[in-house]
Amino acid sequence: MKLVVISSRFPWPLEKGDKLRLYHQVRYLSNDFEICLIALHDVPVRDEAISKLKPYCKEIHLLPISRIDAIFNLFRGRLNGLPAQVSYFYKPGYQSRVDKIISDFKPDRVYCQLIRVTGYVKEFTIPKTIDYMDCMSLSVLKRASIEKGLMHLLWKNESRRTAQYEKEIYSYFDHHTAISQADADAIGFKHIQIIQNGIDESYLNQLWPSERDIDLLFLGNLSYFSNVHAVHFLVNEILPLINMPASKIIIAGAHPGNSIKKIINKHVHIELMANPIDVKSIYARSKIFIAPISLGTGQQNKILEALACGCAVITSPEVNQGLKIPSEFIRIANNANEYALQVLELMDTYPYKNSSRLDAKCWVQDHFSWEKNSKKLIDLISDSSR
Repeated sequence: MKLVVISSRFPWPLEKGDKLRLYHQVRYLSNDFEICLIALHDVPVRDEAISKLKPYCKEIHLLPISRIDAIFNLFRGRLNGLPAQVSYFYKPGYQSRVDKIISDFKPDRVYCQLIRVTGYVKEFTIPKTIDYMDCMSLSVLKRASIEKGLMHLLWKNESRRTAQYEKEIYSYFDHHTAISQADADAIGFKHIQIIQNGIDESYLNQLWPSERDIDLLFLGNLSYFSNVHAVHFLVNEILPLINMPASKIIIAGAHPGNSIKKIINKHVHIELMANPIDVKSIYARSKIFIAPISLGTGQQNKILEALACGCAVITSPEVNQGLKIPSEFIRIANNANEYALQVLELMDTYPYKNSSRLDAKCWVQDHFSWEKNSKKLIDLISDSSR
């Protein structure tokens, strides 16, 4: 059976959640489907990245979005009432190219990742599946909640447009998926199947070191507003409540902006690891992983990775809403005081809790398997009923 997969980003490298999800899904989808990947991209795609997908794809087609394209796309979309998340990636000149690729490949099914690229395939009568992944309108609304003045109004309007589009596009697709029940509920339709993420086997197979030199770690894509907000909260509100002058505190992740660099430069006891190549080794060196994220949606794979690598984990109720990790394996905090108390307690007890961290790793392995979750996706895409 032939499958066209269309996405708004090329799924390598894996520094963003949508790329991570699609890469592993394509790996397993390729066992049952002959895949044609159509990927838009607004950053260059290197040959090394293409080589990572070639073993799983019969065809790969790249459609670049330049800055000029993006400006015209956004302007056109604004006139048409489209959310920026959709209009940014829709270039009318590409429609004929997508039509020809699909006509030539003759797929039996189409799999569309995110609402961003639905415009290219919504009119095809081939059985189609859309992965909403996160509730994008909720994510944008959370962004609006931390903005002020004109920016607050603009983000709130974008959330309204996105929510409207999420509902309008539903009827064009035969099957619909989301990453968590919380996201499906926020989108607002009953018949959305939950396809969770998994965790890469390399995290589960890694041997834990006998000693760990990083006391407290935050790791994530540092260009995402939710992660930027979390870092500022950690540095400005949580750490001042913790007397840890001799402790090693690391903020690590891809694409840190000036606000992250500026705030970390003010604190000599905090180290920035920008664009790390091997994040597993950073987790393995860390005792406590802290993720005070209150504005994110979906599933935070960083939590699963940290648990698999033997870190004690503290995060927010919002993050665990998408993961449902039992309380014996994770600490939940609601405010700066609670985070600080949890950090201090875990610093004292960490050396004596190895067996509970092994249990947490086993729980992650049992509940977040790419193979098991991709099997559900394969069955759904293969189903021709509506």
